[in-house]
Amino acid sequence: MKYLATILITVSLCQIAQGQDDYDRYIQALVKRDTVLMAQIEKKYADENTFEPIKEYPFPVKNIPEHVFKLNINALIDLITTFFKTENSPEQNKILRNVFYFCRDTTKRTVSLNAEQSKDATFGENYFSQEGTSDDIYLTVFNKAWISKFYYSTGQPISYTADFVFKLKRIDENLTDVKVVAVNPEIIIGMGLGVHGPMNIYTKAQPTTIEEYSLLLFIADKLGDTTLSPLKLPISH
Repeated sequence: MKYLATILITVSLCQIAQGQDDYDRYIQALVKRDTVLMAQIEKKYADENTFEPIKEYPFPVKNIPEHVFKLNINALIDLITTFFKTENSPEQNKILRNVFYFCRDTTKRTVSLNAEQSKDATFGENYFSQEGTSDDIYLTVFNKAWISKFYYSTGQPISYTADFVFKLKRIDENLTDVKVVAVNPEIIIGMGLGVHGPMNIYTKAQPTTIEEYSLLLFIADKLGDTTLSPLKLPISH
């Protein structure tokens, strides 16, 4: 077992050293303004660090991330915004921490989430510049990615990321329809090189309904609404 661990550590160190060597060559080419060599190094590094093929777990019956809450729309907007303030860590809620997490140094960490209304938007400023969004809530994940339950490569899950929007629609004075929509969903398909070193390579992806419905379940849980169905997951899970 110790011998195997030594081999794994040696391989890991070799990969790090190789990455550093590629980066050093890349910076030298940048200083010399050798764009041809830079492109060659970028391509070689990306080819060696790309996850493929990208696959999807079978998911015949997906979630429907929409629900009618028995609350006035203005009251619900304020409540949802409060539920997702950065100080309310998803680690404190089992629904969110079981979906929005990643691993670093063998430690499981949760992704921070923050909700914004149109009147105080920073991350969602561009979204709220569109018409018909004044009653929506923008949820940012601060460009973080988490372990996907739907996308995978060579038998291992890959990372997925998206911001989200809660689209609220007034039905009457005490009923509000809430639909959760993913904004710019992407998956990480490998690593590339840049001026600041190795960086993730992203590509567009289809929303999964897993994250969207989890957010809806979280809101319902906070409001004491027990009428939603359980979260549906791909067959492999």
